[in-house]
Amino acid sequence: DAEQKAAVFGQLMPRVAIPGFRLALDEKSFSQMHFQVLEETNLDGRPVYFIEGASKAEKSQNQKKMKLWIDRERTTLMRVEVYDGQQFVSSIENKNFKELEKGLWIPSRIIVKNSTPQSLEKATYEIPRMIINQPLADKTFSRPYGEAVQVSHGEAPAVEKENAKTP
Repeated sequence: DAEQKAAVFGQLMPRVAIPGFRLALDEKSFSQMHFQVLEETNLDGRPVYFIEGASKAEKSQNQKKMKLWIDRERTTLMRVEVYDGQQFVSSIENKNFKELEKGLWIPSRIIVKNSTPQSLEKATYEIPRMIINQPLADKTFSRPYGEAVQVSHGEAPAVEKENAKTP
């Protein structure tokens, strides 16, 4: 059903999405934090706004915090750090920006660091070639299946509970 599909996609997207292309704050998360610009400074030779965010709900030493560095001229995320209280949790650092078209700056190197035991300690994404708004041929999305495979479109057929298997 739709709820199950949303749950599956919700679990898959963080695994296939490249961190750093967008600031992963939805409206709900954004509304639960208070952000303020602390200073205008420089990072990697670029003029940036240094912004700090803290959870509105918690007023203790364990308060969740974020530190952000936003390029003032390009309005791109250059670095974000997340803390659980005073303890570092993770960071994303965007580097080697390329202007793909006027005013559209995309990082070609993204460095992700985590301190949680269940996640990678460090990952670096290198994006050597980017093309925007390139039309894709329909065949890009087709899969050749063998004759024994039956493909159906629309609603999935009902499966008896005793025969249902978890993927």
